[in-house]
Amino acid sequence: MLAHQKEEDIEAYIQHGLTQFTLNTMTDPRVLREALHAVRRQGYAISIEELREGVASIAAPIRDYTGKVAYALSVIGPVHRFHPYNPGVIAKVKRAANEISEKLGYWPPPSSTRQPT
Repeated sequence: MLAHQKEEDIEAYIQHGLTQFTLNTMTDPRVLREALHAVRRQGYAISIEELREGVASIAAPIRDYTGKVAYALSVIGPVHRFHPYNPGVIAKVKRAANEISEKLGYWPPPSSTRQPT
């Protein structure tokens, strides 16, 4: 959800300090900014042992009727069984998040593809 916040809110979050939870936690502000840009561009986020060792996740934004990201749909599993980089998993999570967004009244602009990011 951080990727879809206002730039000043992202900067305030970064300035507050990036706590390292595991060896994979992003603590370099430049790396985090690049990752957030990628999340906005691709429409999903993947985390592998960034918050907790042994846990992987994929998340996609859920938008409300105004187009604002109000929620996120996340699928979490143990790293030894869950592979979030699987294209099928990515597509299903994004599709489910899009369907929920539509039920909340969001519809992407006609010129965009169906990837609310």
